Amino acid sequence: MSKLEISKVHDAYAQDGECPLCTLTDAAECWYLESFLGGRAMASEARVLTNEKGFCPEHTLRLYRGHNPLGLAVMTHTHVQHQAPALRTALCEALKPGRRGAALDRLTDRIEALRDRCQVCDMLAADLERWASTIVYLWKHDPEFPPRLAGSRGFCLDHLRTVVLSARDRLAAADLERFLAEVLPLAGNGLERLEAELLDFTQLFQHSTPGTGTEEQRTALSRALQVLAGRMMRKE
Repeated sequence: MSKLEISKVHDAYAQDGECPLCTLTDAAECWYLESFLGGRAMASEARVLTNEKGFCPEHTLRLYRGHNPLGLAVMTHTHVQHQAPALRTALCEALKPGRRGAALDRLTDRIEALRDRCQVCDMLAADLERWASTIVYLWKHDPEFPPRLAGSRGFCLDHLRTVVLSARDRLAAADLERFLAEVLPLAGNGLERLEAELLDFTQLFQHSTPGTGTEEQRTALSRALQVLAGRMMRKE
């Protein structure tokens, strides 16, 4: 197990957020987007991948709002060059009479694939698998880690699924039972806590000074949405 990944996981737990994997993913996502607006935009090995995959709508929007329109334009230009021939062929095939059903399926499937593929998403997915396996590894091999896990807020629902699947693939049956007995109650307790905090959040708006209240009350909505959506809530 990489010492770097172990260090990152420990640092995420030190932040005491709703979900350490959300913390790690958010930081990595910001770094990747910044890198694609920087030197990675002109790196040939990166361009091979972006030509093939491009970016999902969300990451496209975030890149567009960034600080390097020229770099984004260059990446977009070569991506269009790479994808246009097959798209034009699919468009022409869909116009031919007699073969329209299958041809339309191929066209719409290709468009759907272009929308759903994303270089940033793929990089984050690979990172997430490593971080989840690191958490399972630390729980199994580092005696100081289980108390830290037990004292945390657990995981958002999406990352709970990732960690549970990682544990299922890496732990023996007896260890898996012990792991689940420690992790799953954190999710139940967290939902109960957030339900109460959300109610407190709504009560803040019944007073003349809705900005008052504790930090936990003021951030209840963003944290609850994070647990449900699997990502940090940011206002642009």
